[in-house]
Amino acid sequence: MLRGEPMDWELQRRVALMPDNIWDAGVEAVADEIARIRARFDVEQALDALDDPKARQSRSAALVDRRGIGDNNPPEEIGFHADMPEQIELIWAAVDELKQQTKEETPSKTRIKAARDALQVGLGVVLSWVGQKADLAVDTVIKWGVPATMTYLIANQPKIQALIDAATRWVASLP
Repeated sequence: MLRGEPMDWELQRRVALMPDNIWDAGVEAVADEIARIRARFDVEQALDALDDPKARQSRSAALVDRRGIGDNNPPEEIGFHADMPEQIELIWAAVDELKQQTKEETPSKTRIKAARDALQVGLGVVLSWVGQKADLAVDTVIKWGVPATMTYLIANQPKIQALIDAATRWVASLP
């Protein structure tokens, strides 16, 4: 507050509603609980920033083969990894799992870690593909477009990384 960076109102509400036994347990217990509340809140905020219904609609059909539609001067093959559709599906499944865990009264540390790890692996695969195909992909995206989910994931890599970082802090704050 003194630095001009007030705590979010919802976060303040959650801190204020901590059970009395935590308030009575002392400063260290209160600080630990505030860290847990903030970590969960940060995950929720990162999930809200990442969620886009349009990108999620095409989850299963994310990597449709664009060839054969008229086949008149088709674009060069951009060569998705064979497991790219599964990796994209794993990213969205991890996002769904983290959303579910934020709703749980007692979130599972193991499930949060697994979702975070799936996000890291999936994001790594997507970014690896982008790095390998940068020259061809730029031209192809301009002409034909990459499927919506891929474009969304590539464009929102910082948001996915923010979610990974928030999930890491959340796991660290849990008992």
